[in-house]
Amino acid sequence: MEDKIFEFMNRYFDDDLNREEEIYLFSRLSSNDQARDDFKAMNLLRESAKSSMEDFTLELNNKAYTPKEQKEKKQLTFTFHVPTVIGYAFSIILLIISLLTYNQSLEYKKDIKMKVQQINYQNKLLELMFNSFPQTEIRTTYSKDTIIKPKS
Repeated sequence: MEDKIFEFMNRYFDDDLNREEEIYLFSRLSSNDQARDDFKAMNLLRESAKSSMEDFTLELNNKAYTPKEQKEKKQLTFTFHVPTVIGYAFSIILLIISLLTYNQSLEYKKDIKMKVQQINYQNKLLELMFNSFPQTEIRTTYSKDTIIKPKS
């Protein structure tokens, strides 16, 4: 029953009720306190919504109703800003310099690796050469003693 009154209230505020249903709604509202309070609240809401309505400018309406494709076309325009172009050019130059430096450091790394391998190989060859010689024994002989005397 209350759902029917609530539906009639909604239809009343939408101006969809005919005269007989309107009479039925107001007779039910006179007997039901809760429904009458709900009706008053909805009526207050409708009146405050009407008073807060503003007329919008034509420009605002055009912005609101302009299709999205037209907005995207407007955004695709390219504007030439000198500082931006200089910044992009500078960043590209720095990128190229960093790539060249990185490649050169890789070459130096390969060279150092080859030099270390050469040094290790030469070190092993020297060790082999020293180990291939026969062991030698050194003997010392005692030779004539020299005595130094001061002149007196």
